[in-house]
Amino acid sequence: MNAYIVSILEAAEDNINFEHRQFVGRVIPGKQILIDSGLVSVSGIYYRYLIDDNAKVDKHADYTVIEANGNILTLRKIKE
Repeated sequence: MNAYIVSILEAAEDNINFEHRQFVGRVIPGKQILIDSGLVSVSGIYYRYLIDDNAKVDKHADYTVIEANGNILTLRKIKE
């Protein structure tokens, strides 16, 4: 019975990595996005980023992390 439960839990978390667990859904201030280097600082760690609609970064806006794939975070601007 325990092995069955473990196998179900392992299957449910198949593609979830550290970044996905820790950062998806987190709000990031635009000032933490370093446009010149193409990096964003999240909890003191620098990641490459993509903006989901390919818009320019607005330093005065907030962004939410909608996807984490390796060391690349996909950000979406939060509409005010």
